[in-house]
Amino acid sequence: MINLRTVAKLSMALAGLILLVETFLGMYAFVWNGYLWKFWPVIDAATVLGIIIGFPIYLVGFRSLRAAMIGLWLLFVVQWVDMYFYSVPRHFGNLLDGWYGELLLIAILLTTFSYIVARRLNGDKRIVTFMNI
Repeated sequence: MINLRTVAKLSMALAGLILLVETFLGMYAFVWNGYLWKFWPVIDAATVLGIIIGFPIYLVGFRSLRAAMIGLWLLFVVQWVDMYFYSVPRHFGNLLDGWYGELLLIAILLTTFSYIVARRLNGDKRIVTFMNI
């Protein structure tokens, strides 16, 4: 029988794997689209950082799982706003149209689930990390 602690650990591992793959694909897109060799405006920098920074935010969970969860939710909102500024004409589109947004939301929900489980299992301690799941 699998207990809740094991499910929380597995969901964190799956979220980390998803974010790692998205970060590697973002780095690949960043290098091969020529962003390194020409001057690019701030909106492109925000887009590139939004694609690459998912896994580093996840790694913040080694210090505080709550900070990682909040950071990932903020990343989701920032990417949604960035999509608004990139669209012509400007409108708030659906970030869940493509596989990137869907996988990001799945990783965020898995991290949020693990945080909630860890808080309940550890007696509502103030700081919850990966190590005390």
